[in-house]
Amino acid sequence: MRKRLLSYDTETTGLYTWRGHKIFSYSVCNPVGKSTVHRLDGPWERERHNIKYLENIWSDKSLAKIMHNAKFDINMTENCLGRDLSDHKFHDTWLQACILQNHHPSNDLKSLGYELAGISVEDEDAVKPFLSYPRGYQDCPEYLMDRYQHIDAERAMLLHLFFHPKILENKNFVEIYKMERDLVLATMRMERRGIMLNKSVSVKMALEIQIDCNKLKLDFEAATGQRGIITSPKKLSWYLYKKMNYPSLKKTKEGDSVDKNTLMQLQEIVNDPCIEMILKHRSWQHGISMLNSYLELADGQGIIHPNIKTCGPDTAREACSKPNLQNVTKAGVLLNPYAISARKAFRPRPGYVNFHLDYSGIEMRILVHYSGEKYLINIIRNKGDVHVPATEIFYCDRMPWGSDFQTLRGAAKNANFAIPYGSGAPKLAKILNITLEQAHQRYTIYKCKFLRLCGLIDTIGREVGEQGYVLTIFGRRLYVAKPHAGVNYKVQGSAAGIIKRAQVRVARFLQETTGDEVQILLPIHDEIIIECSRKRLRDFYEILPKIISLMVDFPQLSVPLEVDIKVTTTNWDDKKKINKTWR
Repeated sequence: MRKRLLSYDTETTGLYTWRGHKIFSYSVCNPVGKSTVHRLDGPWERERHNIKYLENIWSDKSLAKIMHNAKFDINMTENCLGRDLSDHKFHDTWLQACILQNHHPSNDLKSLGYELAGISVEDEDAVKPFLSYPRGYQDCPEYLMDRYQHIDAERAMLLHLFFHPKILENKNFVEIYKMERDLVLATMRMERRGIMLNKSVSVKMALEIQIDCNKLKLDFEAATGQRGIITSPKKLSWYLYKKMNYPSLKKTKEGDSVDKNTLMQLQEIVNDPCIEMILKHRSWQHGISMLNSYLELADGQGIIHPNIKTCGPDTAREACSKPNLQNVTKAGVLLNPYAISARKAFRPRPGYVNFHLDYSGIEMRILVHYSGEKYLINIIRNKGDVHVPATEIFYCDRMPWGSDFQTLRGAAKNANFAIPYGSGAPKLAKILNITLEQAHQRYTIYKCKFLRLCGLIDTIGREVGEQGYVLTIFGRRLYVAKPHAGVNYKVQGSAAGIIKRAQVRVARFLQETTGDEVQILLPIHDEIIIECSRKRLRDFYEILPKIISLMVDFPQLSVPLEVDIKVTTTNWDDKKKINKTWR
């Protein structure tokens, strides 16, 4: 029996339901290409008729709905109908495209329709003149929008008929596609719940930093005798490289570079307090902009509802925007020593506690898995420290280490990560702060002991050269443009697959066992934030071992995964570690 299919596309007054945006029209198309458009604005009788038809579509659970970015369309439809639609069958042609062609320049609906079916983008061009702010698609002439919507519904159906059979040809793709759709539903709940911003703290921080910025600008002008240049890259370039005659370390098409990394390198050479002022001012101004964006995006209750992109380009990692909560700065970061602690701006809701569950050393574990280094595999299996052998090799002349151990181990850890990605003696000398001769000698010893780890970039590079792609531990195919990038794609793609599956498993478990009193709020790289009602804390600690087991149960890996847990009742910057590592 042929499966019943219907493509479904919504047109909305904006992108955010929490800002009152809603569907004003939708279109559908069946597999033989018959499409219809249904407006929810205008005459009352038309609206009532089309709402009823929408109800009928979303009352038929045997009818599989095809969408391009299903997370958006389902969320808007749930808001329109006022009920949960997560138990409906659906397909997502954007996810299908991401799985089949991760390397593609664009997987948006219109680009794919033009490329694969030759469908012109004239419908988009026709409505563009009517979209100047503050007007939206709802303000376009109906006859133009009708054509626009007919074609979008047809595009989605055609893409599904093209992509889905290719998904079904590969059992790994079938599993990945199911997981990605399950993740869409879990992510919708996260976005709807949102993250709480401490508005008063954010405002206070922004004001204090602005005062510091103003004072710093005056100090810079007094020290240099130059006014109004600290915010101008062109004028800074003139001051540093022409007036002060400092060495140029990097050229761009605009001239001598004054980007952050170049200035940090220059500061190591010339040790000029004015360069430190420039770096501080930039970092603080960025922090002010970040805090202001959080305040702008928070709703009346101080809740931010981010847009979590479940499948990013290249390695299929998740991404976050409006705002980017994957990159909330913290103080004391080596690559940005003047960063503000923006994590203080985020807090648990009143009556709730936040748990941060972070995979411990997941990248190194995946590297060791792919290298097949038995010595390192056994260390991890026996709960040892995989970075100690590297410390012993690279700092053999500093033993016993004493109080310096953590510092030396940290440098050796960085070297351990750099080597599988192709770093040689010159890079290691900088990382380890040793001479080039010492780096050559000790890298030779390291390579003799861990030949497979050192050769990983060549092994995976050959894989890329032979087939044009790498496979993750889940059989996901990631096309790679350059062989030397293969290690990064393989590791990042595998890590992405792990944390995505963990979210799906944990979200389902929490929904079944606790309802909405415990739920995932957000994924951040290799970390999952879980919110728990204070009145359910005792119950949460009882189910915590099960949550961890769901997060680490990946027999595809030859090494076990571990999870570190931190808890906070105040803000993200004040997390306290639970003194137990879970595996």
